[in-house]
Amino acid sequence: MSQIARPKAPTARPPAGPPKPDLTAPPPAWRALVVGLIGIPIGSFCAVYGYTIIQAVHWSQQSLKLGPIFLLFLIVALNGVVKAGARRYALTQGELVLIYSMLLVSTAVGGIGMVQFHIAGLAAPYYFASGSNGWEKMHEFIPWFFAPTNPDVIGAFYRGNSSIYRWEMLSAWIVPVLFWSGFLLVLVWVMLCMNTLIRKQWVDSERLTFPLVFLPLEMTRGGGEASFWKNRLMWGGFLLAGTLESINSLNWIYPAIPKLAIKPIRLESLFTTSPWNGMGMVAVAFYPFMIGIAFLLTLDVSFSCWFFYLVHKLQRVFATAIGWSEGGGAYAAVGQPPYIQEQAAGAFVGLAIFALWTARRHLAEAARAALESGRRAPDEIMSYRSAYLGILAGLATVTVVFAWLGLPWWITLGLFGLYFMFQLTITRIVVESGAGWHFAPAFNPQSILFAGMGEHGFSQRQLTMLSYLTWANQDFRDSPMPHQLEAMKMAQSSGTQMRRVFWGLMLAALVGALCAYWAELHIYYKYGAATANTRQWITNVGKQPFQQWTAWVNSPQLPEWTGIKAGGVGMVVVSLLAMARQRFVWWPFHPIGYAVAHTNSLEYMWMPFFIAWTLKALVLRYGGMRMYRAVLPFFLGLILGDYIVPALWFVYGWATGARMYMSFPH
Repeated sequence: MSQIARPKAPTARPPAGPPKPDLTAPPPAWRALVVGLIGIPIGSFCAVYGYTIIQAVHWSQQSLKLGPIFLLFLIVALNGVVKAGARRYALTQGELVLIYSMLLVSTAVGGIGMVQFHIAGLAAPYYFASGSNGWEKMHEFIPWFFAPTNPDVIGAFYRGNSSIYRWEMLSAWIVPVLFWSGFLLVLVWVMLCMNTLIRKQWVDSERLTFPLVFLPLEMTRGGGEASFWKNRLMWGGFLLAGTLESINSLNWIYPAIPKLAIKPIRLESLFTTSPWNGMGMVAVAFYPFMIGIAFLLTLDVSFSCWFFYLVHKLQRVFATAIGWSEGGGAYAAVGQPPYIQEQAAGAFVGLAIFALWTARRHLAEAARAALESGRRAPDEIMSYRSAYLGILAGLATVTVVFAWLGLPWWITLGLFGLYFMFQLTITRIVVESGAGWHFAPAFNPQSILFAGMGEHGFSQRQLTMLSYLTWANQDFRDSPMPHQLEAMKMAQSSGTQMRRVFWGLMLAALVGALCAYWAELHIYYKYGAATANTRQWITNVGKQPFQQWTAWVNSPQLPEWTGIKAGGVGMVVVSLLAMARQRFVWWPFHPIGYAVAHTNSLEYMWMPFFIAWTLKALVLRYGGMRMYRAVLPFFLGLILGDYIVPALWFVYGWATGARMYMSFPH
C-alpha cells in the first residue's frame, strides 16, 4: 500500500471484479465506438457554444466533467427506451462505459488549457501586432504551418460575420489544424503509455479510490437498469441540487425571484487591516456537486485539502505581518512571498518523484517483461514494450521537431520532462482526491525553466517557439491523462475489453482534437473571437504568451533562484508528509492536500471539502458503514442534479438564443 494512498476511513469503491457473464450473444465490437464517435462532435460543439456564446455551462473544466455526464444521462435514458421495445439492441454497461470514456477524453482534449486556449492565440501575433508591442518582429520566426498568415482569413476569425466553410478560410487552416492535432495526439499518446505503466500499481496494488468513476458506473450498471435509478434518496439529492440551480436560473431571467447563495460569497472586505488583508481572496461557496464528490473521499484526503488551504492563507498573513510581503492580490502570485505557487510546483514535482519511487518495483518488472516479450497482458491496454517505446518515441518526436524549428533539444526535453511530471501529479490528484476544479501551479514548467536559466540567453526565434508552447503549460484543468486512467479503471470494473478501450481512447483523442478545432473555427468565424459576442477571457488568454514574448525580448531577466528554492521547500514538505504517513498510522495529513491547497484549486472549493468531511465523519462515527452506504445515493444525487439541471437550462438558452445563468464557478 502506498504511503500516499493509505486509507484512513472507509470510502465508496466501485466493485473490483467484472460483472456476471452475460449468456446472450455479445454485442458487435464496433457499436460502442460508432456511438462514441457520433457523440464527439456534439460534445465538441456544445463545449464551445455553451461556454463562449450562451455562457451557461462549463462543459469541461471540472474534474468530473459536466458535458460527458450530461450526454451519458441522455444515452442511458434512450437506452432505457430501447430496452423496453427491443432489448437485444440495447447497449450493455461495458459499451456505455466505453462511450463515456470516449466523450470524457475528447472533451478534455478540446477544453480549457488545450484546444480552447490554443486556437484563440494561433493567429494573435498577426492580428494584434502594433508598433507598441513589436510583434511584427516575431513574424519571420513563425513557421508557415503554425497559423494562417492571410490578413483576410485572420481578420474574419477575430471579427466574425463570416464562415469557415469558404475555401479561402478552409485552405488556410487545414495545415495548421493538422499539425497541431498531430502534436496533441503525440502528447496524449505519451500520457496513455504512462498510464499503462502505472495502472497496475495504482489500481491493483495501491487501490486508489477513483472517486470520479463511481457515479458513471452506477449510472450505467445493468445498461441503466440498476437500483440506483430507483433510489428515493438519490432523487432527493437530485431534486435538491436541481431546485437550487433552477431558482438561480429563474432569478437570472426574472430578477424579482430571490437568489440563493451557492456560488462564492466574497469575504475579503471583512479583512482590510494588516496583516489580515494579506490573505487575498476569501470566499465561501456551497456547490452541491463538490459536496457530493468530497463525500466519496477518504477522511484524511478531504481533511488535508481544507486544512492546508487554511495553512496557505496563514502563510500569506505571516508574510504580511513581518513585512516580507505587502499583501494584496486575490490569488497568490508567482514571485510574491511566501511563494505559494513555487511551493506548489515543488510539491507537484515531489509527488511525481514519490509516485515513481513507490512504483519502482512494478516499473522494473514491467521493464523486464518488455525486454522478454512484446505481448499485451489481457488486463492491460497495451504491452509494456509498446508503452516504454511509446514514451521514448513521443519525447523524441517533439524534441526533434522543435530542435528543427530552432529550440535546443535539451531545452525541449527538459520542458516536456517537467510537463509530464506535472501531468503525472495531476492524474494522481484527480484519481485520489477528485479535486472538483483542479489547477496546476502558476509556477509552471516554463516558469521553472526561466527561473533556472533566465531569459537573456535565448534568441528571438527560440522565444517565439516557447511562446507557441505556452498554452500547453498554462492550465492543466482539462488534462486528458487522469481520464484515460479513469477509463481503464471503469473498464476493469465493468468487464470491458481493454483492447476496445485502447482504440476508443485513441480515436477519441484524434477525432476530439479535429472536432474541437472545427467547433472553435465554426463559432469564431460566425461570432468573432475579438467581439462582444464571445467570451473575451479566452481571447485574452490566447494573447498572453506573446505579451510575455515582448517582455522576454525587451526586458530579459536573469536566473531567479528564489522561486527554485521555494519549490525545494514544497518538495521537502510533501516528502516529510509522506514519510510521516509511512511511520505513523494515526497521521492525518495527506501530501496531496498540501499540493492542491497551494494552487488556486481550493479558493472556491475549500468550504465544500469542509462540509463533506464534517458530514462523513459524523455519519461514520454515529452510523458506521451501514449508514454511510444508506446515505451515499443522496450525495450522488447532489452531483447528478447539479450537472443535469444546469445543462438543461443551457439547452433552453440555446433554443432561445439567450445568455443564461452559469451555475459554476462564479
